[in-house]
Amino acid sequence: MNSHVKRLFLGEIEKQLHFSEISLSKMKNISDDFNNGLWDDAENNSTLFWYATQSLLVSLANISKILYPVKSKYKKRGEILRRELSITAQNIFKDRRVRNSFEHYDEHIDDFFSQVKSGSIFVDSNMGEIKIEGVIAPIVFMRNYLLKEQKITFKDLSLDLQDVEEGLSDLRVKLDNSLSKYM
Repeated sequence: MNSHVKRLFLGEIEKQLHFSEISLSKMKNISDDFNNGLWDDAENNSTLFWYATQSLLVSLANISKILYPVKSKYKKRGEILRRELSITAQNIFKDRRVRNSFEHYDEHIDDFFSQVKSGSIFVDSNMGEIKIEGVIAPIVFMRNYLLKEQKITFKDLSLDLQDVEEGLSDLRVKLDNSLSKYM
């Protein structure tokens, strides 16, 4: 890969990283307001939170697709860029399962309602813990945000926002260092 093409990919990673940082910041601000009882419009704030969440997941996935291409003909590109950025084997960009679950939400709805047992409870786009006492019916949390743990969950999958923040910060340092070579 020549330096011009490498710089283009690094520039795209920088753009998606910036989108991720904006989204994460918005999510944290909305979550903090919720925790401090400052929500004056719960429906709008919840919508904005899930909007920012979706934006974060898409931006993380776009970085992932550049660094970990699925098609074999692009795998070398991913290796070169990961080496350029000193990306370690374990990182937040490699695992796309939460993003894929959000992306294929329609399939999860179909699957849930085709397999649902009578009395099952479907919870979606929730923020916080829900404790339902005295109910023995199965409860399925599709998209959920655990406030105390700062985790986005989708059914049994989770994405720790603290890990995301650390991963983004680490990538920012490595990316800035790499881009300085092209200035």
